[in-house]
Amino acid sequence: MSLAKRLRQTIAKSEALERQRIRAEANLAAVAAQFSELAEAALDSPTLALGAVQELQILSVEELKERYGSYRHCRRLASQLGVRFATTPTWTQLAIALSHGLYLQQFWQDYCQQHPELAKLGVQFWLNGKPGVRSDRLAPQQLAAAQRLD
Repeated sequence: MSLAKRLRQTIAKSEALERQRIRAEANLAAVAAQFSELAEAALDSPTLALGAVQELQILSVEELKERYGSYRHCRRLASQLGVRFATTPTWTQLAIALSHGLYLQQFWQDYCQQHPELAKLGVQFWLNGKPGVRSDRLAPQQLAAAQRLD
């Protein structure tokens, strides 16, 4: 292959990469604008006013051992909080998961105190989902069951 041909190919690849970079930057700017609009709408929404939400504090393994003693007790607490693991967790994974589980539990208790009408309804809510997985879409069986209730 001649040097001129390789040079033309390199220039063409470079130009294609530059066009791709420009498109990616434009997409990023558009997404940032959408997030800004959503954030403004969320801040203006009275339904999202939950008061001061505490900052999440990740427990260290030492704190976990001090509070709950054994690995078995920590696993039992995680199970009670609804935390499920795909495999046997390490102490570090357990500490992170329990930190989030306890945070969500406190958040829910605060929410229920702000909305006492929930206690009068006699309903239960279960949080079910995996981080990073959208849970806003119903499975076909769930959708059919929900439509029958209407």
